[in-house]
Formats: sequence, structure tokens, C-alpha cells
Amino acid sequence: MKARFACVLLGCLTFVCACSTLNHVPVSAAEQRSQADATLALMMKVADWQLANPSNHHVLDWTHGALYPGYLALDGLCATTKYREAVKSVGEQQAWKNWTRLYHADDYAVSQVFSELYMLYREPKMVAPSIEQFDFILDHPATCDVGEIKHGKRGNDAAAKLSMRWWWCDALFMAPPAWAKIYDVTDDTKYLDFMIREWKATSAFLYDEDEHLFFRDKSYFPDRKKEANGQKVFWGRGNGWVLGGLVRVLQILPAHHPERRFFVRQFQEMCRKMVAIQPDDGVWRASLLDPASYPLQETSSTSFICYALAWGINQGYLSEAEALPALRKAYAALRAFVEPDGKLTHVQPIGADPQKFDVSKTEIYGVGAFLMASSEIYRLDLLKALPHAPVKVENKSAVFCREKTIELSWSDVVKKIPAATVDNLAVMDGVRARWIVSQIIVESGKPVRVLFQTDLHPEQCKTFLLVAGLDRSVLPQSARTTFARFVPERKDDFAWENDRVAFRAYGPALWVVDGEKPGRPALIGNGVDAFGKNCRQPIINRIFKEKNYHAPNLGYGIDCYKVGTGPGCGGSAVVDKGAYAQAITFESWKLLDNGPIRSRFELSYKTGETRCFEIDLGSNFYKVTSRFPQCVTPACGATYRPVSTKDVAMGEGWIADWEPAQDDLKDNFMGIAVVVPKGGLPVVVKQAAWIHAPEGQTMIAYAGSCWSGGMDYPHAEAWFRGVEDFRRQCAAEICVH
Repeated sequence: MKARFACVLLGCLTFVCACSTLNHVPVSAAEQRSQADATLALMMKVADWQLANPSNHHVLDWTHGALYPGYLALDGLCATTKYREAVKSVGEQQAWKNWTRLYHADDYAVSQVFSELYMLYREPKMVAPSIEQFDFILDHPATCDVGEIKHGKRGNDAAAKLSMRWWWCDALFMAPPAWAKIYDVTDDTKYLDFMIREWKATSAFLYDEDEHLFFRDKSYFPDRKKEANGQKVFWGRGNGWVLGGLVRVLQILPAHHPERRFFVRQFQEMCRKMVAIQPDDGVWRASLLDPASYPLQETSSTSFICYALAWGINQGYLSEAEALPALRKAYAALRAFVEPDGKLTHVQPIGADPQKFDVSKTEIYGVGAFLMASSEIYRLDLLKALPHAPVKVENKSAVFCREKTIELSWSDVVKKIPAATVDNLAVMDGVRARWIVSQIIVESGKPVRVLFQTDLHPEQCKTFLLVAGLDRSVLPQSARTTFARFVPERKDDFAWENDRVAFRAYGPALWVVDGEKPGRPALIGNGVDAFGKNCRQPIINRIFKEKNYHAPNLGYGIDCYKVGTGPGCGGSAVVDKGAYAQAITFESWKLLDNGPIRSRFELSYKTGETRCFEIDLGSNFYKVTSRFPQCVTPACGATYRPVSTKDVAMGEGWIADWEPAQDDLKDNFMGIAVVVPKGGLPVVVKQAAWIHAPEGQTMIAYAGSCWSGGMDYPHAEAWFRGVEDFRRQCAAEICVH
């Protein structure tokens, strides 16, 4: 009874808001916020019903290719992780492989959500099969025309049939976003070029330039088929799929790309056509130009069209005056198709007669389209209710910057949004309805900086929105984190990590060595130890609890690096007459910030030196700022054990090596690197390589590591490329305004 009453109340609210918009009655910010909250609640109800009532279709089928993007759209708006976990479990069960037909767009539609999950978790296995498959397609391109269906074998599977080109219009939702997202992951333009070329080929074949609609395939051409009223046959759901594909391609295609104008023009033409032909009840039919012959209202086509209209308004490609009334009318009808338990109805089943089907039926592609549409409508209403301001981030270099940490001063934030507080500020993606994980740095009880991360292609400019007025505790949770803590249970270590690497420094307990008198030099000084990781989750607590971290088969990490008495991975020293004086372990510590994007802490030494460490998500390097009590010649170094000259690379201000692990851990290698801005050539002294920094009281350095058994750098060449990539990203000019 309560559920039914709530649904009626929700429907009344929707009706009031929709009518207010249609009649141009002003809607208050509070009403707009309430409408946005109601949309999010409805999304969760629909998604939860679908989770509880899974489809019988294969989990890699094209139908799921539409459902999963809807789940991830909802994941980007709420704190629960169950929607992303539902999609992630499919990827894990299927080893992140697409379905059977190599060239067929339907069978790799799910690839696009695997790429989206990769952006959350950054696990290479999530995209490796798709990259391999797409590379094969590029190396063995189709030789047939778009309208020609060609069959062949995949491997030894004689039953697998290949559709070589995108000859049916809904393929433009299945395939192009998958190719665009692999470009987004890799920065390799060959995937984007292929997507653009094939889209334009399909468009030239199926797009009617007069009607601004797509034929479903060549069997629907006017010389073969006409509607009862004499009009051309344009399938509602197929054109909805195309619009969904246009949205998802435009979300990735860089703003400065020369082909973007083509996609924007087609998007605007199709959206304006949909507004012009919208039936009076707001719901587009199976046949777009002969709705009278198809009286049944249909959810999936209407949802995809709503997705496009809402996104177009949000991005400024459509004006509210031309598109908002049609959007409100259509979405009010869609809400009415949600039953009290969350089941979405009026979805034309696969293969069903579009003129007469059971309107009580649902299908997962309709649910996915509804969730995607709702996410953009949520954004539209929420931004009308809350203060917000854009932030532009521009990469002015020719370098692909992965997981770049963007820093905004708090003073700049409050200039843009005076209502912003530590508890209510959020960051939204500029091109989609998705909250970006952010972190607010507080010093002395006052906010000083806002951090968030993004990938930036060469010369790319991205827009993000700062939004005030939300409870940060209900925002989406980061799939990964940084972490740091004092470890008293292991002789006063201090340990820190991100999703790729983990380190530790040694504390005062090591001043007493094997029962000797306090104050004697320890066996280990201020050298930094490096753990190997082969997972993206935190390992510090686990590794110290299990106390067997030298074992090679833990499944998550290993301690196979020997620091010795030298600098390890990033220890510091003062240079005096050719000698390198290191501090001996830290004396005290102070934790400043603890994730998710950055963890920061200070270690202080008896010599008066203080070292401030920062580790950000997504990097194999940490940053350390050393401050000395007087002007000195400082140096940062790495323990140096390469087997041969092929296992070391160096230059002005940097050194990297590839060295075998401790003697009892054969077949394990560690990559170690140190980068000192404006530093000199490395100086090798015994088993240490030191880089002198400019004379002064402060030294900034970066130190990083990798493990051969980890996810990212299996051999020396890969590690050296990674170090060079890090150095190039450090030098990249990033403008924030």
C-alpha cells in the first residue's frame, strides 16, 4: 500500500512539473530539486527490479549491450556500488571477452562497458581482449560493401558467422561507442579513425538526407517497402539506437576533431526531426512517419530519443525552447510505464509484431535506455536547482596525460560558487551525467584545494562542473584509493600506497638493532622500501597482518626489494665533499590526508630534515619534498643493482633501473626510478645512484617502482617507457580556468 501511494505521489509530482514546463509556469529551485531526486529514486527502483529479475538472454548478447550502459549511468549518480558490481561480475565470468562473432557489432556491444569499467578500475585485463579483437579487425579489414553480409569463420569455430560491416542502423549504437572508448583508453587514433570511416559509410548507405532519419537496412528502402499511408518506413527503435550511439560517440570525440561537425549536424537534424513528428501523447511509435498504423506506445524507442534530447539540451546543441517541451511530455509518459514494483512496461519484445504486442512486457534494452535517459534528465533538473560553474581543463601539450590530478585552489572555487562548502561541493563530468570522484584538502581546519582526476588526450580541452548543495556522503565511491598509515606492529614502519605501488619507510624502532644499545646507526637508514603489487586494491593492512610478504604467490603483492643501507627507492642525502650523508630512520610522523585521490604525510628526522610525501592515484611514482634546516646540496637516490648496462637508463635529473629481486625470490624483478627536476646527471657510488638537486633548503623529487609480476610493466623495456612517459607528463602544460 505504501509503495503504491508513493508511486501515485511520484506520478503527481511528475505531472505537475511536466505541466508547469509545458505551460511555461516558473518552477522553483526546490521543486526542480525534488523532481531530480524523484528521477534518481525511480532509476534505482527500475534498476533494482531488473537486478532481481535477470534476463534469459546471454550475458554478452546485444540486449545487455544496452542494459549495462544504463546500469553504469546510474552508478555514476549514487553511492551504492551494486550496479557497477553487477556489470563487473559479468566481465569477470566471461574473462572480459566479447561474444562469438568477431566482426558482428551485436557481439561486441558489451565492449563499451568493459572500457567504462576500465576507467574506474584501470585493470588492463578489462580491455585487453577487445583491443586484441579490434586490432585483428583493423589488420583484416572487410572487403565487402556496407549492404553486403559476408560470412566466415572465427578461429576453428566453423559455426561462427561474421557480419563484416554495419549494414543495419542499430549497429551504430552497438559498435561505434565501443571503438571510440578503446581510443579513449589507449589514445590510439586508429580506433577513432575506423569508427568515423565506418559510421560515415553506414550513414551514406542508410541515412535519408531529406527526412533526417535512418532506414533500418536496405530491405526498408522506398523501392521495397512503404507504410500504409504511403510514407517511407523508418523504424522508431532503430533510429533511437542511432541517437543513443551519436550521444555516446560525441561524449568522446574531441571538441577540436575535424569530423565532429559531421556528427553534431546529424545529431541535431535527427533530434529536431523527432520533435517535429512527436505524437500528441509524447510517445514515439514503432513507425515514425505512420504512427496511426502502430497505435501501441513503445518505451525503448522513446527512452533513447529522450536520452538524446536531454543530452542535447545539457550540452547546448538543442535549445530548451525547441526541445524541452517534447522531452517533458515524453518522459512523463515513460514514468507512467513504470509499475509500483519498478518493472518497466510497454517494451516491444524482440521479433514481436510492432502493431500488436503485449504492453505488459519488458525487455532489458528498454530498461537500459530508460536509465540512460533518466540520468541526463536528472542532470538537467539538478543543475536548474543548484548553483554550479564550469571549469575548463586544457592539455596544451602533445602528450597523453593519464589520470592527471587537477588541483583547484579553494579561493578560486568560492569565487565561482560562493555557496560551496567542504561538505556540499561535488564535481560533475562535463559531457555526461556522472559525478567525478573528488577530494578536498584541508589544512589548519580550512579547505585549501580541490582535487579530481581526468585523462587528457593531446591538445584536448575538457569541461567539468563544480556543483554546490549536495551531501558528499551520497556521491559515488571511488573504485580505488590511496592509503597511508603508521605501522607500529612492524618496528615502527610508515607505509603508503595507491592502486599501483606500495612503499614503506623505517622508524625509530630500528635504532635498536639485535639488542644493541640505542642510538647506534641502524642497519637501515632513510632508504625507502618498495612492495610489488598485482592488484588495484590496498594491500598494506593485509601484507602486515599476514606477515609472510616475502612469499612469491600471495596473489596480491610481494616484498622482494632489498633496500640495504642505501637510499632504496627515493631516500635523501646531503652532499658534502663527495660524501652522501643520509638521515637514520624517521623520528616522528604526521598524517595529513588519506585518499582517495591523494595521501600525504610528513616524516621528521633527528638531522632536522622533514620530508613531505604525496602519492596520487594512477601513478607508479610518489612525490617527496625534503626540507633542510640550512642551505645544503641535497640529493635523492636509488639503490643501484642492474645486471647489465641494458638494465639501466639515465639522463639529466633522472635514472631508472631493472634489477633482480632478493636472492631467494628468483624470476622476480623490480623496476626503480628517481626523477629530480633540474637535477644533474646521476652519480653512482657503490650500490647507490644519486641525483644532485640545486643547492638550497628544499628539494623536490619523484621516486617510483614496479614489479615484474604486476599488471603494468613485465620487463625492463616497458618500465623504461613508463618512466619516460611519466617524465613527459610531468612536463606537460595543463591549464585550468
